[in-house]
Amino acid sequence: MAYDYRVEEDLTFNAIQFHTGNRSMDSRASVWLDDGGEPGSELVGGDFLTAMAHGWQGALLSEESTLSEDDHIWISWVANSGLTSRGSTGEYVFYKWAVVGSPVWNGPYSERDKFRLLQCGAS
Repeated sequence: MAYDYRVEEDLTFNAIQFHTGNRSMDSRASVWLDDGGEPGSELVGGDFLTAMAHGWQGALLSEESTLSEDDHIWISWVANSGLTSRGSTGEYVFYKWAVVGSPVWNGPYSERDKFRLLQCGAS
C-alpha cells in the first residue's frame, strides 16, 4: 500500500508511523519517489513488527532524509497480511496497492488512513 502525499513544508525525518493495531505482523515502512503518478523508486525505508495494541507504530528508517515543500512522494506500508486501521476522523488520503513484486498498481482509492513522518532523537 502506498499513500500519495505532497510535502507541505520542508521536512527532515528519520521515522514513519502508522496508526494501526489488532495484529502482530512483519512490516516495512518506506518513502518512494513519485514516477508519473505512481510509486517509483524507494528513497528510504525500515522494517518493523506491528503490535496488537492500537496506536502509532512504525519504523526508524535506514537514514535521515530531507524533503522540500511541494515534493511529491508516496508513503509505503508493506505487510505480510492485514490492512491498516482506518481512521474515523482526519483527512482523506489517496492510495494505491500492489502485490509485492508486481509492477501493476491498483487504484487510486480514498480512505481516512493515518500516517506521519517524524524526527526521532539523534540519527
